[in-house]
Amino acid sequence: MFETPITVVGNIVTKPDRRRVGEQELIKFRVASNSRRRSADGNWEPGNSFFVTVNCWGKLVTGVGAALGKGDPVVVVGYVYTSEYDDKEGNRRSSVEVRATSATTRPSRLSPTPTSRSMIPKSRPLTARRCLCRLSRFGHA
Repeated sequence: MFETPITVVGNIVTKPDRRRVGEQELIKFRVASNSRRRSADGNWEPGNSFFVTVNCWGKLVTGVGAALGKGDPVVVVGYVYTSEYDDKEGNRRSSVEVRATSATTRPSRLSPTPTSRSMIPKSRPLTARRCLCRLSRFGHA
């Protein structure tokens, strides 16, 4: 099965909902990613918006549940897929969702660009080994 990787940079727009599905835990929330573009006169104007539902499973649930909430800026890395379902009237519907492999807070757009080690966030960098470990969990390595 082919999975499409995606990275979404945006803000959490719903309260993360933690629930149990069978023997596993799930946290589900929506992210809005907004684009901006510079107009001919040099001013920034809003562009298109992309809204997506993010599903976090397994060990990611604990970290996301403790660190992220509605309104937080976030970077989500995962795989995009279409979820199909029947609505209350029996109509077939679909929605775009992301199965997250990583979700973390991000600095605000207005924060200074990191130029020294003291300004770089203290999160663990994604090394080749950690990347392979993440991929192996999903049968890709």
